[in-house]
Amino acid sequence: MSNSAASDFAVALAAANRANEELLAGRAAALQACFSHAQDISLFGGFGGHEIGWAQIGPRLEWVAQTFAGGHCTYEPLSQVIGADVALVVQLERGDFQLADRTPPRRLGLRVTMVFRREDGVWRLVHRHADPLLEKAAPR
Repeated sequence: MSNSAASDFAVALAAANRANEELLAGRAAALQACFSHAQDISLFGGFGGHEIGWAQIGPRLEWVAQTFAGGHCTYEPLSQVIGADVALVVQLERGDFQLADRTPPRRLGLRVTMVFRREDGVWRLVHRHADPLLEKAAPR
């Protein structure tokens, strides 16, 4: 992997994280722009369920954005694997968010895995999986 390709990926990851901030502010467009619009992409969102393909993911991101009215997030990278055309990121996302119904702010803690691939020289999200960050506990 060349330094240029790794640098290009770092820019794409930073853009995806900024786009996530936009989503918390109620705006989906930036995150929609980070995703591939192909039919083989997937989303396991923080509100549960799953979507496959751009025809499902685009509207899901709009729906999610409509639930938020603000917030902030910090990103703690845990692992990255960057290949020539595919990259994987594992990170923790923590912060606060406000729901559109104006309830008190809530804490945000997610475990996130993102997969990117190069499409026409541009890194695009092809999978995002976010679920609650829970403390480790033995099964009961």
